Amino acid sequence: MQYRDIIKDQKAAPVSFTQKAAYLYLALPIVIFFIFWVKPIYGMPTVMLIFAALTRILCRDGMAKGRKPDKEEYKKLAVCLFLICIWVYFSGIGRFVFQNPDHLYRNAMFRILVDQHWPVIYERLGAYSGRPLALIYYFAFWLPAAVVGKLFTIEAGFTFQAVWAAAGVFLAFCLFCEFRGRVRMRYLAIFVIFSGLDIIGADVMDMGFELFSKDHLEWWGVGLQYSSFTTQLFWVFNQAVPAWLITAMILVQKDRRTLVFIYSFAILSCTFPAVGMLPVLAYQAIVCAYDHALDWKKNILKLIQEICTWENVACGGIIGIVCYLFLRNNSSGQVQEMAGIEITAYLLFLFCEVFFYFLLLFKYCAKCGLYYVSMLSLVLIPFVGVGTGGDFCMRVSMPALLIVYLYVTQMFDQCLEKKDYLMLAALVLVLAVGSITPVHEFTRTIENTQSGNLNHGEAVLYRGKLPNNFFGYADRSFFFKYLVSDR
Repeated sequence: MQYRDIIKDQKAAPVSFTQKAAYLYLALPIVIFFIFWVKPIYGMPTVMLIFAALTRILCRDGMAKGRKPDKEEYKKLAVCLFLICIWVYFSGIGRFVFQNPDHLYRNAMFRILVDQHWPVIYERLGAYSGRPLALIYYFAFWLPAAVVGKLFTIEAGFTFQAVWAAAGVFLAFCLFCEFRGRVRMRYLAIFVIFSGLDIIGADVMDMGFELFSKDHLEWWGVGLQYSSFTTQLFWVFNQAVPAWLITAMILVQKDRRTLVFIYSFAILSCTFPAVGMLPVLAYQAIVCAYDHALDWKKNILKLIQEICTWENVACGGIIGIVCYLFLRNNSSGQVQEMAGIEITAYLLFLFCEVFFYFLLLFKYCAKCGLYYVSMLSLVLIPFVGVGTGGDFCMRVSMPALLIVYLYVTQMFDQCLEKKDYLMLAALVLVLAVGSITPVHEFTRTIENTQSGNLNHGEAVLYRGKLPNNFFGYADRSFFFKYLVSDR
C-alpha cells in the first residue's frame, strides 16, 4: 500500500482541482492567525492538524468520473479571469482608482496590521488609557497581504490585496460553474449586474437620485439593504469574497465529511455572512445528502458518521471555537436586538429586492429546497440587528442572495433550452432594471477617478469614549487571558 493510499480518506467523495485550490486559499489566513495570535502550545498543534486535513483532501481523487471543462471552456475561463481582474480593479481594492467611503476604514485596518506587532494590543490608545484595547475584527482576508506588506512595503501589500481578491473571486466563479455543471460567460455577466430593483425603491421613496449618476442607490431602504454583488465587492470586499467562496464550497460538496471544516473558515473571514450560511449548511448536511434508499434511522447514522470526521470535529471545531472566543469581545458585537421595522417600508423593501426574483424562479425552482431556504432567510433577516447600523441585514444576506443568483443562472439556461422566451424576457427585464445599481457603482468610480478624487485616505478607527466595532477590551476576554500569543 502506497503512502498516498494511507493518508487519503477512502470513503470521501472526489474533490475537483478548483475545490482543492479553494481549500488552500481559505486555510492560509487561518494558519497565519494561529501562528501569530495563538500561543504556540495551542496554535502549532492546530496548524499541524490543518496541514494534515489539507493533505488528506489534496490526496483525494479528482473528478475523474465527472464532467471536465473542454478546451473551449478553458478559453472562456481565461477570458472570465481577465474580466474579473477588471472588475476588481474598478472596485478600488489595491488603491488603483477611486475608493468608496468604506475603504477609508479598510485602509486603516490594513495599515494597523502591517505596522503593528501581532497580536495587536494597545496599552494606551486615545481616550482608552488605563485598559488594554485589542484589535478584534474579522480581518482574515487581509492577513496574506499584510505579510507581504511587512516583508516589503505597505504599497506592495495593497497591490497584493487586489491579486488576492481577484484569485478569490475567480475561484468562486469556477465553483459557480461547477455547481451548474457547465461554463458560461453569461454567468459572470449576470453575477456582475445582479441586484434588486433599487431604482424603483429610490423613486417611490423620492430620494432625489439622478439616473446613471454617482448616487448610491441602495441607501433608499433607510436601514434595510440587500447589496448587489458589485456593491459588495466595491464596499466590503473583505467579507464578500470569502463569503462567496465559502458558500459555493458548501454548495458543491457531495458529502458531509468536511462541511464543518469549510464553514469554520468563515468565522474569522466573514462573521456576519457566516450567520447567513447556517441555514444553507444545515440543509446541505441534513436534506441534500439524504439517501432515500435508506430508512431514517440509517440516514441518521450516516449523518453522524460523515459529520464526525476529524476534519470536521478536530480541525473545524478548534478553528471555530478559537475564532469565536477571539471575536466575542468585539465591542459592537455586544449590541444585539430585534430591529424595529415599519411594516410599509419592510414590504416595499421585499417587493423591490426579492419579490420578482422569487416569483419568476418559482416555475423552475419550486422543487428545489434551497429556493425556500434562501426565500425564508431573506424574509426574516431584516428583523434582526447586531452591532451598529444595518450591517447585519446587508452582510448576513450574502449567502442567500448568492443562491438566488445561482437559480437565476439555472432558470436562464432552462428558458433557453425549453424555448420559454416569455419567461426569459421577464427575467432579462428584471435583471436589466436591477443592473442600474451596479452601473451607478461603476459610474461613481470612473467619474471620481477621472476628476482625480481617489479618496485614498484612512479613517481613525478609535473615537469617542467607547471603542467602536474594530476593538474590544483585552482584559475581560477569555482569548486574551489564556490563548493569546506572547508579544
